[in-house]
Amino acid sequence: MRWSRVPGVIVFILLAIILSCASLNKKGAPPPKRVSSPSSTHQQDADLKVIFQRAENCFLQGKKAQHLGNFEEALLKFGEAIDIITHSGLNLEGSPQLKGLFDDISSCVAELTIINEPELETEIKTYIKDELEIIDPEHPQGEQPLSEEDKAEEPKEITYDIPMGSHPKIQAFIKLFQTDRREKMQESLKRSGKYLPLFRQIFEKEGLPKDLAYIPLIESSFKPLAYSRAHAKGMWQFIVGTALIYGLRIDWWIDERADPEKSCLAAARYLKNLYNMFGDWYLAMAAYNAGENRVLRAVRSLKTKDFWKIASTRYLKRETRNYIPAILAAIHIAKNPELYGFSTEKEDPIQYTNVPIPSCTDLQLIADCAQTSLQAILELNPDLRRLTTPPNHPHYQIKLPAGREEVFLANYSQVPPDKRVSWLRHQVRSGETLSQIARRYRTTVSAICQANNIRNSHFIRKGSLIIIPKGKPKYEYASFVKDLHSNKKTPSPYRKGQRITYNVRRGDTIYRIALRYGTTVESLLSWNRLSHNEKIYPGQKLLLWVGTKVDAKDKPPISSGISTIITYRVKQGDTLYRIASNFRTTIKDICRWNGLSPRDTIYPGDELTIYRRP
Repeated sequence: MRWSRVPGVIVFILLAIILSCASLNKKGAPPPKRVSSPSSTHQQDADLKVIFQRAENCFLQGKKAQHLGNFEEALLKFGEAIDIITHSGLNLEGSPQLKGLFDDISSCVAELTIINEPELETEIKTYIKDELEIIDPEHPQGEQPLSEEDKAEEPKEITYDIPMGSHPKIQAFIKLFQTDRREKMQESLKRSGKYLPLFRQIFEKEGLPKDLAYIPLIESSFKPLAYSRAHAKGMWQFIVGTALIYGLRIDWWIDERADPEKSCLAAARYLKNLYNMFGDWYLAMAAYNAGENRVLRAVRSLKTKDFWKIASTRYLKRETRNYIPAILAAIHIAKNPELYGFSTEKEDPIQYTNVPIPSCTDLQLIADCAQTSLQAILELNPDLRRLTTPPNHPHYQIKLPAGREEVFLANYSQVPPDKRVSWLRHQVRSGETLSQIARRYRTTVSAICQANNIRNSHFIRKGSLIIIPKGKPKYEYASFVKDLHSNKKTPSPYRKGQRITYNVRRGDTIYRIALRYGTTVESLLSWNRLSHNEKIYPGQKLLLWVGTKVDAKDKPPISSGISTIITYRVKQGDTLYRIASNFRTTIKDICRWNGLSPRDTIYPGDELTIYRRP
C-alpha cells in the first residue's frame, strides 16, 4: 500500500480501536456501544493523560537522540512510544492530541527507516500492482457472463471462498496475464509455492477466506524484500504507519514488514478490520489498496456498496479500480494454471524451526553452527537488516532450516558469548568516504559494502549507521565451532606446511575449506588473491599450505612464481603511482588489493597490502 492510500493518522488510530475490539470478539463483529457513566469517563480521561505523558516522554527522548545523530536509540524510543499507545486499550477516538502524537512518531520512524535502509533493499522494482495505474486492458462494455465454452472448461472441483463474479474486466486481466504480463505472472506463481501454504494456514486460523492469501501475486510477486517508491515494503506492502499499528517491529536491526509470517498475520488482521468496516470483500481489498477514507467517501457519495458500480466512476483512482479484477484474475489462474496455459511448477514450501538466540550473534556463525549456508539463513530471515541478530533482544528467535535445531544448539553452546559477534557500528560523518572508514578500522571497502549491502561504494548518506567487520574477520570464531559429523578427529593425510591444490566441490565455502586444512580464511584469500565478496565455484582450483597461515610480518610459505605478500607502510611523499612503480605493479592492482579507488588519498602511516613476485 502506498502513502497516498492512508490520508492521515485518524485511520490508523481507528484501526487500533477496531483491532482491540476484534481481539475480544472472534467473529470480528463490533461490540455494542456502551453509555459511559461520569465516573468511568473521568477514569478514562485520567488514563488517557497518563498514556499521553508516557508516550510523549519516550517520543521526546527519541527526538533528542535523533538530533544527536544516535538513530538507533531514536528508533528504539519511538518504538517504545508506539507500544505505549497501541497497547493502552484506550478509546482514542476522542483524543486528537494522542492521534497527533502518533502521527508525529510514525513520521519520524518512517524518515529514519528510509535513511538507514540498506541499499540492496531500496532497489525499487516494478510489480504488477505498480502498473495498475497505467494499464487498462480492453474488455467489452457492460458486464457479460462467461461464455458457455468458458464455463465448460472451468473445472467443477475448483472452489473459491470469496465471491469471484464474471465481470468482463476479470477476463480482460486473465488475457493480459496470458500475454503481455505472462513472464511476471509465471514467476510469481512459481514463487508463491514457497509461501502459500503458510499464508493460507494463517488466514484460516484468523477465520478469513483462504483465497486472500493470493493477494501478494499482485502486490509483490511474493518477494519478501519487495520495496515500492512509496516506501511500502514486504510481500504485503506495509507502509511504516500501518505496520506499527499492527505490531510489526521496525528499527535499525530489524524490519518485520519483510517477515513472511508476521507480516501475513498483520495483513490478515488489517483485512479483517476492513471487512468489519465495509461488510464486503471487494471493498475491503479496495481499501487495503487505496485507504479506508477514499473508499468510505465513494460509498457514501454513491450510496452503494457495489464495487463494480463504484469502479465505473472516478471516485477511485485507476490503480484501485484495476486492483480488484487483477487479484480475481490472478486467483483464477493460480487455482488452475494449466487451463490458462501456465506451468504448474512451484518452489517447495518454506520449512523452518524457530530457535531463541540469547545474545547478538553473527549470521555467518549461526549458519556454521547449523551446518548450513549463510544464504539459507538470509532467505529464512529477510526481516534482519544487518548480518547479525539484534542486540538487547534476549527473546529473539532465528529461523533455521527444519531439522537443524539440535546440531545448532550443540555447536552454538561451544562458542563463548564474546566470540559470537565481530562487528562494530559506525555513524557516517559529513565528508567521510568508505575508503577513509575502511582505513580507520583496518578493513576493506569491499568488506564494508558486503556487510551493509552497499552497491555504490561512492555514495553513503551522512548520518547513516553502518556495521564494520573488525580487524580480524568474523571467521575468527571458527576454532570454537564443533564438527558434529565426527566424534574424533580424522588424521590429516598431509603434513604441516605442505602445499596442495584443492579442487572446489559443490557446497564448499572458503570458511569450510580453511577449517578443514587448519588455516584461516584470510590466508586462503591472500594465497589465491581473492576478495571477501568473491564467490568460489565447483571445479575452481585453490592453492593452500596445510596447517599454516599468512603472517603480515613474515613471508607466507610460497614457491617460485607465487606472489610474496607484504604489508607496506605509507611514507611521507608517497603516491599510489610511486608505490606501484617501486613494486613493479600497477595502481589498479594496488587499489583492487586494498579496496581503494584511484582517486582516494593515502596518508603516511596507512598500511597497504602488496603482492610482489620474487
